[in-house]
Amino acid sequence: NLFHDHLMIFYTGQSRDANVVLKQQKDALTTKASPSREYLRGMAGLVDPFVSALVSGNFADCGKLLDEGWQRKRQLTPGITNSAIDDAYAAGRAHGAIGGKLLGAGGGGYLLFIVPPEKRDGLRKAMAPLKELEFGFDLHGSSIIFVDNN
Repeated sequence: NLFHDHLMIFYTGQSRDANVVLKQQKDALTTKASPSREYLRGMAGLVDPFVSALVSGNFADCGKLLDEGWQRKRQLTPGITNSAIDDAYAAGRAHGAIGGKLLGAGGGGYLLFIVPPEKRDGLRKAMAPLKELEFGFDLHGSSIIFVDNN
């Protein structure tokens, strides 16, 4: 629950075919000399420190590691992000988010942020007009409940 209180998710309003971005990533990783391989290794190296920070309740370090992972991921291929996503991410960081990442296949989807609870209202205002999503953790798998609140 404490970790949940440090997370916020916003729908970017953008979507695209995941297969295009995934193919770009796969193609970039097939060359042994590709810098994408090094970015991916660096991302994998962040997992254990993130888990350690999470288990110890150090959500500030979780945020920093998530930001580092996002900075590496966005260098994998050009389709990972776009200027609208980059601008929204920068706004989130400028208004209290310690770190975050894009959820989805690139160029759209959802922005997840780790943010101290006392900065949630400021982040919420800064992210307008993006729609904040309410979510919870489920130990039995994912489920989606859609409610149209226009």
